[in-house]
Amino acid sequence: MPRKKKTKLKSSYQVALQREDFGKPSEGSATDLYRHPQNVGSPESDHYRPRSTILHKPKDVVAEEDHKELVAFSRQIFSQLGHVGWAIAQKNMYAVGNAWRPQFVGQNEEWGRQAEDWLVNKWYPACDVRGEPYDFVTDLFLDAVAMDVDGDNTMALLENDSGFPQIRFLPAHFIGNPSYQRRKTIMEGPFQGRESINGVIFSNRGRPLAYNVMQGRGNTANPMSASKMQMLFEPEWNHQGRGVPRAAKSILDWSDVQDIDNFLKRGVKLDSSVGLLHYNETGEPETSESILSDTNTDADSYADDIRIQSREGGLIQYFKAGKGEKLETLKSDRPHPNTENYIQRLERRGLLAIGWFYELLDPSAIGGASVRLIQNQARTSIENRQKTIRKRARRAIIWALSKAQQNGMLPRNRRRNANGIPDWAMWDFELPAQITVDSGNEEKADRENLKLGTTTEQAIAAKKGRWWADVKRQRKNEVAQTLQDAKDLAEEFEVSFDIALKMLTERQVPATNIEVNSENQ
Repeated sequence: MPRKKKTKLKSSYQVALQREDFGKPSEGSATDLYRHPQNVGSPESDHYRPRSTILHKPKDVVAEEDHKELVAFSRQIFSQLGHVGWAIAQKNMYAVGNAWRPQFVGQNEEWGRQAEDWLVNKWYPACDVRGEPYDFVTDLFLDAVAMDVDGDNTMALLENDSGFPQIRFLPAHFIGNPSYQRRKTIMEGPFQGRESINGVIFSNRGRPLAYNVMQGRGNTANPMSASKMQMLFEPEWNHQGRGVPRAAKSILDWSDVQDIDNFLKRGVKLDSSVGLLHYNETGEPETSESILSDTNTDADSYADDIRIQSREGGLIQYFKAGKGEKLETLKSDRPHPNTENYIQRLERRGLLAIGWFYELLDPSAIGGASVRLIQNQARTSIENRQKTIRKRARRAIIWALSKAQQNGMLPRNRRRNANGIPDWAMWDFELPAQITVDSGNEEKADRENLKLGTTTEQAIAAKKGRWWADVKRQRKNEVAQTLQDAKDLAEEFEVSFDIALKMLTERQVPATNIEVNSENQ
């Protein structure tokens, strides 16, 4: 007897997906950041929330469709909630700022000065293929924001027709698998047989070989070798191929905050629209002409001169009050302090998800040791972001310098250090000043630590966003100029060198008699 073929039952969700009306909001239904809230015919319950799928498989940490949805929701949160957008911008302004000036730390100092000048004055302003206002420092800031909002950002290394090195940035939605590609294994081309997950083509050992750059509306993709591209993200899982938006960790909380805020606004608007509460026997508005007139026509029936005037812009609510009658204003307690505290709780953990702190947006409620603790935690978060951005900056300028030497824009630097690393690739960056809440005490502590030998001039200069070698060089030039000025003054006015130096450095005339030649008076 032949065995019956088993029929795989479809879930109610799969059945609903096949309906033409699935996902369309019913008449009168509210829409927000939730997926299909309370739609008629939808398989979700009233308590449904979208969940991303975390897969227990190497490189496939977040499913491709879920990744697209997380990026879309994160961008909505960033653009629609002002305090979230500002928190992300504030964090990354401290991480990038108006800094990241390249500093050569190799041996050939003469070549290093030429390279620094070329990078800052020629390459930084014109490196981006889009042109102004996208200079290199601005691109680094946008990269940092992308870590929180999109999860990753990809850079392509290019050069124009004249050989000038340039870069192009591809946001998260530019990388992916084409819509027709159902299988993850590439069937043709130079990467045939390789696995492509969410737009990243991997080797057998899990190393990215190329990235699928989407073309048109996502119907096709052009694989580009990883040797001329760099996908920047902050991994949180082993074998992670794409970045997960930090804002996505709290999508549900931010969605709730947005809904609560909308409902609160409605309540506050309703309360503010009520001008008076009128309690009378009928619970209805008065209909007589006298009560609506500007003056009282029946003076004998009233002990006092009562005038009722109509005012636009405020509604009067009427309530039945038995034999008593009174007028009073509406006393509203919305938003209630408990509601405010709950919203603040959601906002706090939402900001913590992106590595920032509520107190840095509103520092009025903290002080003392709490401020310093939050400052140190914020510095750690900023330093971690700078560690990631440094990878992008080094990759970009090393590419630019290699092409500049190859195409004759800079002389060649053929030196190598003791470890065999090319001298021209030895670079560091001038970082922005550190966030601080008590600069006076911190500077005093730095001076004492420098005397004890527990810190260095380089570390102190870095805190202020300066490069220590530049500070030393400038200080040397200033001292030399001061000594030369003192020498010139001493000779011109026939005073001692010490007196001239004190007048220059202490900004006051020493307590001594100075005789000046009449020729110089």
